[in-house]
Amino acid sequence: MAARSTDAVINLIATQQYDVGLCDNHPDLKKEAGFVTTELIQYPCVCAIHYEDELAEKDVITLKHLDQKPMGTLFDDHASFLQLKDAFYQANLKLNPIFCHADLHSLIDLCGKKLSLCDC
Repeated sequence: MAARSTDAVINLIATQQYDVGLCDNHPDLKKEAGFVTTELIQYPCVCAIHYEDELAEKDVITLKHLDQKPMGTLFDDHASFLQLKDAFYQANLKLNPIFCHADLHSLIDLCGKKLSLCDC
Protein backbone atom coordinates (compact mmCIF):
# COMPACT_ATOMS: atom_id res chain seq x y z
CA MET A 1 0.00 0.00 0.00
CA ALA A 2 1.22 3.47 -0.81
CA ALA A 3 -0.19 6.99 -0.51
CA ARG A 4 -0.01 8.97 -3.74
CA SER A 5 -1.85 11.75 -5.56
CA THR A 6 -4.79 10.87 -7.80
CA ASP A 7 -2.67 11.31 -10.93
CA ALA A 8 0.09 9.13 -9.49
CA VAL A 9 -2.44 6.40 -8.58
CA ILE A 10 -3.79 6.39 -12.13
CA ASN A 11 -0.27 6.21 -13.57
CA LEU A 12 0.72 3.35 -11.25
CA ILE A 13 -2.34 1.39 -12.32
CA ALA A 14 -1.79 2.22 -16.00
CA THR A 15 1.76 0.88 -15.79
CA GLN A 16 0.50 -2.25 -14.01
CA GLN A 17 2.44 -1.56 -10.84
CA TYR A 18 -0.87 -1.72 -8.88
CA ASP A 19 -4.17 -3.42 -9.63
CA VAL A 20 -6.46 -1.26 -7.49
CA GLY A 21 -6.34 2.41 -6.56
CA LEU A 22 -8.28 4.59 -4.15
CA CYS A 23 -8.55 8.30 -4.90
CA ASP A 24 -10.04 11.00 -2.71
CA ASN A 25 -11.37 12.98 -5.65
CA HIS A 26 -12.96 12.21 -9.00
CA PRO A 27 -10.30 12.07 -11.71
CA ASP A 28 -11.05 12.75 -15.37
CA LEU A 29 -10.78 9.14 -16.50
CA LYS A 30 -11.65 9.95 -20.12
CA LYS A 31 -8.16 11.36 -20.69
CA GLU A 32 -6.67 8.10 -19.36
CA ALA A 33 -8.92 5.77 -21.43
CA GLY A 34 -6.10 4.86 -23.81
CA PHE A 35 -3.81 3.83 -20.99
CA VAL A 36 -5.95 2.08 -18.44
CA THR A 37 -9.20 0.13 -18.26
CA THR A 38 -11.21 1.43 -15.35
CA GLU A 39 -14.32 0.71 -13.43
CA LEU A 40 -15.20 3.80 -11.45
CA ILE A 41 -16.93 2.98 -8.20
CA GLN A 42 -18.06 6.07 -6.33
CA TYR A 43 -18.86 6.19 -2.64
CA PRO A 44 -19.54 9.28 -0.56
CA CYS A 45 -17.23 7.85 2.10
CA VAL A 46 -14.98 4.90 2.79
CA CYS A 47 -14.51 3.72 6.35
CA ALA A 48 -11.60 1.43 7.18
CA ILE A 49 -12.17 -0.88 10.13
CA HIS A 50 -9.86 -3.40 11.72
CA TYR A 51 -11.05 -6.91 10.87
CA GLU A 52 -11.45 -7.76 14.58
CA ASP A 53 -13.66 -4.73 15.30
CA GLU A 54 -17.31 -5.54 16.04
CA LEU A 55 -18.37 -3.30 13.14
CA ALA A 56 -16.50 -5.52 10.66
CA GLU A 57 -19.35 -8.03 10.92
CA LYS A 58 -21.89 -5.54 9.56
CA ASP A 59 -22.92 -5.45 5.90
CA VAL A 60 -23.52 -1.70 6.09
CA ILE A 61 -22.04 0.79 8.53
CA THR A 62 -24.05 3.92 9.22
CA LEU A 63 -23.13 7.15 10.95
CA LYS A 64 -25.05 5.93 13.99
CA HIS A 65 -22.60 3.02 14.28
CA LEU A 66 -19.74 5.55 14.27
CA ASP A 67 -21.25 7.88 16.85
CA GLN A 68 -18.52 8.80 19.38
CA LYS A 69 -16.12 6.13 18.03
CA PRO A 70 -12.45 7.14 17.88
CA MET A 71 -11.82 8.19 14.28
CA GLY A 72 -8.84 9.07 12.15
CA THR A 73 -9.65 11.70 9.53
CA LEU A 74 -7.95 13.75 6.87
CA PHE A 75 -6.94 17.26 7.91
CA ASP A 76 -9.75 19.46 9.18
CA ASP A 77 -10.11 21.65 6.09
CA HIS A 78 -10.15 18.72 3.63
CA ALA A 79 -13.42 18.38 1.70
CA SER A 80 -14.08 14.84 2.93
CA PHE A 81 -13.64 15.87 6.58
CA LEU A 82 -15.97 18.83 6.16
CA GLN A 83 -18.61 16.59 4.54
CA LEU A 84 -18.25 14.01 7.30
CA LYS A 85 -18.44 16.65 10.01
CA ASP A 86 -21.59 18.08 8.44
CA ALA A 87 -23.17 14.61 8.10
CA PHE A 88 -22.59 13.91 11.81
CA TYR A 89 -23.99 17.33 12.71
CA GLN A 90 -27.11 16.81 10.55
CA ALA A 91 -27.69 13.40 12.19
CA ASN A 92 -27.20 14.91 15.67
CA LEU A 93 -24.29 12.52 16.32
CA LYS A 94 -20.80 13.14 17.70
CA LEU A 95 -17.80 12.86 15.40
CA ASN A 96 -14.79 11.91 17.54
CA PRO A 97 -11.61 12.57 15.51
CA ILE A 98 -8.62 11.58 17.61
CA PHE A 99 -6.07 11.54 14.77
CA CYS A 100 -5.80 13.98 11.88
CA HIS A 101 -3.44 13.33 8.96
CA ALA A 102 -2.79 14.65 5.49
CA ASP A 103 -2.67 11.21 3.88
CA LEU A 104 -4.73 8.02 3.86
CA HIS A 105 -1.77 5.72 4.41
CA SER A 106 -1.16 7.05 7.92
CA LEU A 107 -4.84 6.74 8.80
CA ILE A 108 -5.13 3.19 7.55
CA ASP A 109 -1.97 2.29 9.46
CA LEU A 110 -3.58 3.57 12.68
CA CYS A 111 -6.67 1.51 11.92
CA GLY A 112 -4.51 -1.56 11.39
CA LYS A 113 -3.00 -1.02 14.83
CA LYS A 114 -6.51 -0.83 16.36
CA LEU A 115 -5.96 2.78 17.41
CA SER A 116 -8.93 4.22 15.52
CA LEU A 117 -11.48 3.72 12.82
CA CYS A 118 -10.57 5.51 9.64
CA ASP A 119 -12.63 7.85 7.52
CA CYS A 120 -11.21 8.25 4.06
